[in-house]
Amino acid sequence: MKIYYVTTLQLHNEVYVIHEEGCKYLPNFLNRKFLGHFPSYEEALKESKKIYSTSIVCPFCINEKLFTNKS
Repeated sequence: MKIYYVTTLQLHNEVYVIHEEGCKYLPNFLNRKFLGHFPSYEEALKESKKIYSTSIVCPFCINEKLFTNKS
């Protein structure tokens, strides 16, 4: 299981971004909220949407896997 966080500051397009622990774009501890340990980013995103309905996944630490795993 991996550890996930969500940003607590909205981006300019009014979204909140979830990151895996270790992402180089993970904000400092003052600007993020611990989501928990999840088996997949999909589960972390579901949890984040309970807090911030406009949550999205980080295009660097999570979406990169989506693009490299497509057949």
